[in-house]
Amino acid sequence: MKRSFFMASVVALITSTARASLPIYSPNYTFDSTTGTGFKYFYPFYYGSSTGGVTPDGKAAITMQYYESNVPRDKKIARCRGQTPLPMPQVDSSHTDSVAHGINQDGWISGFADPIGADAQPAIWRPDGTRIDLPLLPNFPDAPGGHAFDMNDSGTVVGSSNMDDESFDGVHPVYWTPSHEIVELANPFAPSGYPYGVAKSISANGVIAGRAYNSNGDGHAMRWDVTGTALILSHTTDTGKTIFSSEALRSFDDGAVLGRGWVVINQVGILWTPSGEAIELRPSGSWVIPYGVNNNHHAVGTGDRLGQVVALRWSPSGEPFSLDRLSDAPSNAYDAAFDINEFNFAVGKSDYSNYLRAILWTPDGDAIDLNSLVESSDEWILSEARTITNTGWISGIGQFDPAGPSEAYDRPFSILVPFAGTYGMGDANFDESIDFADLLIVAQHYGSSTAGSLDAGDFNLDGVVDFTDLLAIAQNYGDVFELLPASEDPIFKYDWQTAKSMVPEPNFAGGLIGVGLMLRRRTR
Repeated sequence: MKRSFFMASVVALITSTARASLPIYSPNYTFDSTTGTGFKYFYPFYYGSSTGGVTPDGKAAITMQYYESNVPRDKKIARCRGQTPLPMPQVDSSHTDSVAHGINQDGWISGFADPIGADAQPAIWRPDGTRIDLPLLPNFPDAPGGHAFDMNDSGTVVGSSNMDDESFDGVHPVYWTPSHEIVELANPFAPSGYPYGVAKSISANGVIAGRAYNSNGDGHAMRWDVTGTALILSHTTDTGKTIFSSEALRSFDDGAVLGRGWVVINQVGILWTPSGEAIELRPSGSWVIPYGVNNNHHAVGTGDRLGQVVALRWSPSGEPFSLDRLSDAPSNAYDAAFDINEFNFAVGKSDYSNYLRAILWTPDGDAIDLNSLVESSDEWILSEARTITNTGWISGIGQFDPAGPSEAYDRPFSILVPFAGTYGMGDANFDESIDFADLLIVAQHYGSSTAGSLDAGDFNLDGVVDFTDLLAIAQNYGDVFELLPASEDPIFKYDWQTAKSMVPEPNFAGGLIGVGLMLRRRTR
């Protein structure tokens, strides 16, 4: 049985009750436009940067800007899971600002804290919110600083550190070991060129992607690893284009790298192979901008096509596929896809003037307005979806218009879309696999109301753990049915046997979405 058929059956199973009923989660950081006081979403300050993210189990980290009388003050990292606030990442009297660049699967946040009167202090925050300041390169007495851009689940962090290079100041690419020792990454263009550079991404096994500058001051995409190996990525694409400047944005365990480059005035998307060769992400018009990629090397972004700006998905060989537009979108709307999970569900936006819509694209490219999936609300317009996990969590930005005289403002949100990931397939503990641990959770809550809990195994989010949820596990559990947990509900065992009998090809159930439905965790 093919995955496409399986995904269609999952969508049919759960959208009957989940569509137009999914709850919107947002941390309780609000803004009052009548006084100009409160919190708004803080937008990234340059391309390829993020101000947060979401873990597979739904822990969201978002950078908020605090205002007093409409004057921006401190930036703070807000954390929540569902509607439950989590400890706010630590700041102190000498570090009043905090900004998140990313969050790893274990809930560690990477970013920076701003010391008063100094440059950014690279930092990471533990899941309990306590901060660890990372060391900087020596010999920079005037304004030391740096950024922690990414952290993998092994605890290695990548980023940048300012350093004094006698003739001028430089921002150097670095990584920090799990014991927080700083290591400078090699710049093959120094000392004859500029010493500048930055490391932006690290994979699970330590493959690092970033950028270094050559003697002309042009950026050059780089790949490093923690052993000290540095590879200059090719500036000649497989289509014969010569790039004069480039940057790498995302690295993979196999050595592949996603990034972008410039040819004259046009921008090109690039997927570099493990050997460093450049595969162009083909345009459907004259230009493209890549934003996200999954571990199967399917990338997403935006580009022009027949006079419109459309969302695009590329195959690992660089072939473009235009994602559908919403049926009510203006013809001149700007569509962009920002992230994609292992099942090729992608998220992004459609944007023109007052038309703002967050979009979920299916693997077939169909566009779904996220506003059509959530509980009806006069307060929210979900305007931009930024990230999606393999489990089905989506985070983004919405226009929130509270009741009363206060005006609408940008506010972060997260939602759980069961059919867009493993949660709807029976992944009750959000570990991207369906196994006995998930069945045990369903058994413990079978026949009962969830009272809004995200951890009860309610895979269609209808508020009750029942036969429909049990059937989702049976369809994906594989062919090992012998283990059966105890349940206080007397009909659980009978219902489990019935659910098993409704799976036509139990020996192939695990193969519906990959061997044993075990995904490699999307570690970074």
